[in-house]
Amino acid sequence: MNPPATVVVVGAGPAGMRAASEIADAGQPVLIIDDNPHVGGQIWRTLPTTPAQHAAHHLHTHPNIQLWSQSSVIAPLPQQRLLVERPTSAAIVSYTHLIIATGARERLLPLPGWTLPGVMGIGGLQALVKTGMPIAGKRVLIAGSGPLIWPVAHTLRTHGAHIVAIAERQPLHRLARFAVGLIGHPSKLTQALTSMPGLVTSPLHLGTRITAITTATHGLTATLQQSQREFHYDADMVAIGDHLVPNYELAVAVGCRTTPTGILTDPDTLATSCPNVYAIGEARGVGGIECALAEGTLVALQITQHHQRLPAARRAVRHERAFATHLARIFGDPPAPVPLSADTIVCRCEDVTHAQLQPHTSWRAAKLQTRCGMGPCQGRVCGVACEHLYGWGQDAIRPPLRPARVSTLALLASTDHTPCVHVTT
Repeated sequence: MNPPATVVVVGAGPAGMRAASEIADAGQPVLIIDDNPHVGGQIWRTLPTTPAQHAAHHLHTHPNIQLWSQSSVIAPLPQQRLLVERPTSAAIVSYTHLIIATGARERLLPLPGWTLPGVMGIGGLQALVKTGMPIAGKRVLIAGSGPLIWPVAHTLRTHGAHIVAIAERQPLHRLARFAVGLIGHPSKLTQALTSMPGLVTSPLHLGTRITAITTATHGLTATLQQSQREFHYDADMVAIGDHLVPNYELAVAVGCRTTPTGILTDPDTLATSCPNVYAIGEARGVGGIECALAEGTLVALQITQHHQRLPAARRAVRHERAFATHLARIFGDPPAPVPLSADTIVCRCEDVTHAQLQPHTSWRAAKLQTRCGMGPCQGRVCGVACEHLYGWGQDAIRPPLRPARVSTLALLASTDHTPCVHVTT
């Protein structure tokens, strides 16, 4: 007989942390699976704030919570089970409820020079700086679109970087609409205003996109295009990114319904189209930390059946999701593709170029002939890029969801006879 199952939370960002804590406080055992060495996700990566530190301490010390860090779900299995790879072993875990809190990632779109040393995602650069990468004295150009630009610029400048220019793809009138939408969300308005001081001295180009990056004598040169005008800036580093896309690969593999903007759920329960599977946070659609926390609370109350608190929790989620809708309306649409040279790399894992992909008519054909999407990222970057450039949708998302050890995959050969792991708390 298999041991008792538990509530499994995949993702230890703010949404997953809040859901796990609330469920554990209600007396139910919880297993958190996260692929990072530390909890907090992207936004609480280094736990710089008191709420983040308190939440992390609660997770590590709670008797009803077990945390598996540096661990990944490799495949969903029948009968509400997951194949999980840990640093030195693998396990099959059974769950009563599955909460998908896998967050979002940057939308990186190919352009000439985007694979040069010193070019990286906006959020990726912020994460490196937060974890100790020296940036003081470096010339940094930031280009793209979305709410990450200003707080990242603020973080870089705080750590001593020189912001040579900021290029925001959205024109002034759309950013004005975004600013007006912040009036109903005071905390977000405060965050925006906090990011602005000190950046007014950096050249700002609105309605401008980056079209190419080249090597220069001392670093990089970025080409910006604003209508019929071109600007050229020299920099040591170039940070690019165009809003965010949800990490919903696990949800698709489980069988949940999704859209390009996130996992579909019932707005009042956050239940997906699959029984006993819920989605919260950025995986449901980019909405910010307050939205993630509100949804973590709501799904926990739903699972633990704390009916008295549900109406207030639902109101909070509706309020925060209104901001998510506003974000998607302003920043959600991708730009027109930048003209690419034949040798521009589209799949960075397998070094597949634009010229190699152009003869193909589908994602499947390109994968079979070029290995595009078959590298370590498993199509998470180039899949979005190919849809943007060529209109290819991904046919399916199949396990393994991440590269895995042979010993891990060997467990699949006898899953019907492999006992589930007992999650001790």
